Amino acid sequence: MPFAGTPHRRRPSGEPVVEASPDTDAALLDVFSALSISRAAEDLLTALSEAGRIHHPRRRALFREAGPVGIARAMRRPGDGTGDVLAPTFRAAGAMQLLGLDLDGFFRAHLRGEVAASRGLDLDLHHVDLERGILAPVVPLGLLVEVVGGLALGFRMRGEDRVAIVCDSDGATSTGAWHEGLVFAAARRVPMVLVVETGLDDAALRRQTRVRSFTEKAAGYGITAASVDGADALAVIDTVGAAIERARTGGGVQMVEIRYGGDDPIERLRRYMLDRGLASAEDLERLAREAAAGCASAAERVTDEAVPDIPDRFGGIYTDSDPSARRTWAGPRITEVV
Repeated sequence: MPFAGTPHRRRPSGEPVVEASPDTDAALLDVFSALSISRAAEDLLTALSEAGRIHHPRRRALFREAGPVGIARAMRRPGDGTGDVLAPTFRAAGAMQLLGLDLDGFFRAHLRGEVAASRGLDLDLHHVDLERGILAPVVPLGLLVEVVGGLALGFRMRGEDRVAIVCDSDGATSTGAWHEGLVFAAARRVPMVLVVETGLDDAALRRQTRVRSFTEKAAGYGITAASVDGADALAVIDTVGAAIERARTGGGVQMVEIRYGGDDPIERLRRYMLDRGLASAEDLERLAREAAAGCASAAERVTDEAVPDIPDRFGGIYTDSDPSARRTWAGPRITEVV
């Protein structure tokens, strides 16, 4: 099974990952590790939220790990600000690590708002690191397609060999901003891949569209589209990788629909590898344990960090806010807006 890109440098244990050719067993283990990291991080963040350690609503991304991990694995990611850029919808720790962000940085965004990139201002706490190719979502819903379309246009105008990948929910496709951004990007033939992440709930889908698949909308924009099972990490890597290369070589905007159902992508990849003798059950269990231990250790290190004395970022904006609260878990407690 061919992959694109290069594997991340270290596993949760800190052990270096051998640079693997695309079709080696080591590359498959790398993908399994990233999926396991994403699952372990979500489990830990959920537990911290239930314990009151995270003061913002939790939206669990269960069984959606293969989407962001597969996209990150398919990208070109040198980590120096010259690679592809991804704007994801979910906090996939495994995908972030594939892009070069360590687990301390991931958990710092959730547990130490003042030292995170967004200073705790983003309630969903997405990470931003343009050097590593990570772009956070923006509001209102659907607007991110316009932002990433402009970014991709900049790549083309500067003659850069880069692709911008934007992920959006099926709900975002019902907004005017999403439509306007896609019309603009498609007309300019910018190097962008638009990923629509959707479930298999027919009732929920009917609230957004009458078509059976979002790929049916592609012809109206004059773009190429493909659909892939979100529980199959290897299929996601191949489908998104092919779309990225078409966009990179002048094919213009590409659409990929990732369909999530009730299947577990980790278990599916586990069965694939075991059935073909590509890994032992002991190896896969070890990677899962390393993922859980690595996430727990990172969260513990972050909670023990001293928070620096950062200047007030809310002066002249909010009143009656407690400055000390900005140096705790979730940022300021705002009582009045002027």
